[in-house]
Amino acid sequence: RIVSGSADRSLRLWDIVAGTCTMQLTGHTDRVVCVVQLADGRIVSGSLDSSLRVWDSLTGTCTMQLTGHTGKVVCVAQLADGRIVSGSFDSTLHVLGSMTGTYTMQVCDHTDDEVYRVVQL
Repeated sequence: RIVSGSADRSLRLWDIVAGTCTMQLTGHTDRVVCVVQLADGRIVSGSLDSSLRVWDSLTGTCTMQLTGHTGKVVCVAQLADGRIVSGSFDSTLHVLGSMTGTYTMQVCDHTDDEVYRVVQL
């Protein structure tokens, strides 16, 4: 299976063998521009609505909505220790606990500059 985010504000899970959509996840209020699958199978999506959402990939249920960014969320990744990091047009990176969604750190060194990608080295 794969997951995609779309301008229609949804995510879709796909059976890549059959080439069919098996589930549509809705809840964002603007385009979904980034998505990552966590090590435990959950999905995290980022949207131009400035939020992150955590989804159960088996049921399609949104289990958390994270709204700490004040600008469009355009990148998300999972760190090796399990935490989630997101980047936004608000010039910040947010680091969150993957199980609680609690913000553990905010990095603001991209002063007056939009964050486009984040990758753990």
